Amino acid sequence: LDIASAARGLTDMCVGDAELDEALLPTEIESLLVLPAGTRSDQGPELVATGVMEEAIDQLKQRAAYVLFDCTPLSGFGTAISLAPLVDVVFLVSLARSQVMDVRRCLDELEQVGANLGGVIVNDVLPSDSVVYRAYHRYYQ
Repeated sequence: LDIASAARGLTDMCVGDAELDEALLPTEIESLLVLPAGTRSDQGPELVATGVMEEAIDQLKQRAAYVLFDCTPLSGFGTAISLAPLVDVVFLVSLARSQVMDVRRCLDELEQVGANLGGVIVNDVLPSDSVVYRAYHRYYQ
């Protein structure tokens, strides 16, 4: 699946340039479809403000058991923070070695917009990040 080459997506639906069925892309998994951000992804926050994004999300919820959004980082971008109050639950993804203050700031921003925070997913964890690993390694040194 080459999503980068997709011409239309969610933002195109919002401005009336595409219908949902035209923008959904099949994947190798029969029950999994992908809806790209669209050609106007830079307008995401503006589309949320006008209410058309909420209508598009409602269409998606009617069609699927689960709708997942993979968004831009919270810091420095408006799309993720503007979408957060419109979805059922938000999971913040953070690198294992992120600064605690940066993660706290993102959590505070999500709280301020009324997002329902489901938790924080920590990725890119290295064995050396683990306290157990370090203790084990010290024991055998």
